[in-house]
Amino acid sequence: MMIAEPMTLLTDYVLAGVTGWLAWRLWSLREAHTARLLWAIAFVALALAAAAGGSHHGFAPMLSPPALAALWKATVLCVGIASFGMLCGSAIATITGNARRLLLALAAAKLALYSFWMLAAAVVSALAAAVQASGFSLHQHFNHNDLYHVIQIAALWLFYRGARLL
Repeated sequence: MMIAEPMTLLTDYVLAGVTGWLAWRLWSLREAHTARLLWAIAFVALALAAAAGGSHHGFAPMLSPPALAALWKATVLCVGIASFGMLCGSAIATITGNARRLLLALAAAKLALYSFWMLAAAVVSALAAAVQASGFSLHQHFNHNDLYHVIQIAALWLFYRGARLL
């Protein structure tokens, strides 16, 4: 088994372990506070992102394109969840009243839009890979690879739209 980027894999896995441990420490504090719990959720999401990202970097040559794409989407989705937890935890800890409610609503809207675009793009990308793997052809001069490329263009457009929301 050949690991593509061994040091990136190792440091991502160490990052995942440390971040997971920090999440557990925050979560297990006796005085449960909503802000602290949101930060713990953010740390869990970051630990998952680091583990998935490390796997993506380390095992890329051994994974199929759809599996690799799904792993990367999981990575960036977890980063979006972490961003949400950090923003909401900080808002709850430092702001009150209408300003807090507005910031929490904006954070929720941002996470919803980000998740929708990232998952929609992943679904279209997986559909493109399935079409390519099927060998389906519309015409002798428009085969499964060509169809894959056209569908992938739609997926990339969705990724682009999601990235614009960042």
